[in-house]
Formats: sequence, C-alpha cells, structure tokens
Amino acid sequence: METEEDGEEMEVDEEEEEMEVEQMVEEQIEEEDEEETEEEKHYDTIKYLLMAIQAIVHVLKEFIIISEQSIEHPLNRQSITTK
Repeated sequence: METEEDGEEMEVDEEEEEMEVEQMVEEQIEEEDEEETEEEKHYDTIKYLLMAIQAIVHVLKEFIIISEQSIEHPLNRQSITTK
C-alpha cells in the first residue's frame, strides 16, 4: 500500500523527470540552432569567396583584352620603311 509520502515522492520524481526531458529538448533545440548558424556562416563565406573569384576572373579577362589590344595596335600602326 502506498503511503502519503510515497505518493509525494512519485510526484516529485515525475516532475523532476519532466523537467529533465524539457531541458534535454531545449538543449537539442539550441544545438540545432547553433548548427544552422554555423552552416549559414559557411554558406555566406562560400558565397563571398565565389563572388571574389568572379571579380578576379573579370579583372583577368579585362587585363587580357587590354594586353592583346596594346600588342596589336602598335604593331599594326608601325610604318613600314624600306631602304
């Protein structure tokens, strides 16, 4: 037979167990939020790196175009003299 003290102990145990479960759920949610935040940071970093690479490629293309033009124009505009 359960005494009044046993009933109170069971209620306290159930409350403690419920609090532990709630705490575990909260910790899990916090961990997931931290993982999502970390993933977002990685995504942003990759996005900015790709943008930087695109800018570098654009500058290199422009440099190649300018280099080709500066080589072709002086050669095409030289006067040919014969002796």
